[in-house]
Amino acid sequence: MLIAYTSDLHAEKNGNKRLFPFIADRVMGLNPDCFVLCGDVSPDLHQLEEVLLLFSELSCPKLFVAGNHDIWRINGSGSSWDKYDLQIPAACSAAGFIDLTRKGFCFDGVFFAGTIGWFDYSLRNRELDDTISLDNYRSGRYANLRWNDAVFTDWCDTFAEDTVVSVCERHLSSLSRQFDCAAELEVSRIIAVSHVLPREEILNYSFNPGYDFSCGFMGANAFGELLKGYDKVSHWLFGHIHRKASNEWNGVKMLANPLGYLAGASASEKDIAREAVGVLKI
Repeated sequence: MLIAYTSDLHAEKNGNKRLFPFIADRVMGLNPDCFVLCGDVSPDLHQLEEVLLLFSELSCPKLFVAGNHDIWRINGSGSSWDKYDLQIPAACSAAGFIDLTRKGFCFDGVFFAGTIGWFDYSLRNRELDDTISLDNYRSGRYANLRWNDAVFTDWCDTFAEDTVVSVCERHLSSLSRQFDCAAELEVSRIIAVSHVLPREEILNYSFNPGYDFSCGFMGANAFGELLKGYDKVSHWLFGHIHRKASNEWNGVKMLANPLGYLAGASASEKDIAREAVGVLKI
């Protein structure tokens, strides 16, 4: 099975849009058995659906999990939960994609289980705790930096530890149920898909507070810990990090292959598109 995957297309960034036809061509040229898009397409639902429709000629299963930008409240959209539970799944269905966060998807003996995931500050650089306090993470602010989820999402009232942990627990429970479903189906393997990072080992801390502040919002170790109860999980595909990643933890290969923000990119559109699409053969 050949799986093409990418993430973080960020259609809200004007500089990214010119790449989308090239990315669609790249994916179709690979003739994959499955295509996985790991979130952060656009906070605008209409734009999100338009981007998904660029892959309409792809005949294989097309799978999607939302990213944090996708659930932002803008232009009078519903709450973050409304977008995640109702509006984004509807947009996926209209564009021929399967929203993995609802019940997962089984294809050719492989079960794909998905969630947006969330953060609980466990991925922060703890060696900078004297510089970046928990209050900075709770407020989403450090120096002149702002983490925009604190402004544009509303599925927790505050960013206090107990509230972000409760959001993580909801997504962990959903993912665990999907893993249990896969076990009942006696599949050959499970591939987990999320937007956020499942383990801190994926991160490369810079020890620059201006950069490492964002690490606290990258994901939660609890998602990786979930793997210990499910030995059929072979891979975990994710996004959010805006750089390629390939790590192994607890015997599971963890992979990211995003587009990210393209400010200052000098390579050709075809070259950027080729690099933005990962290929997994199993």
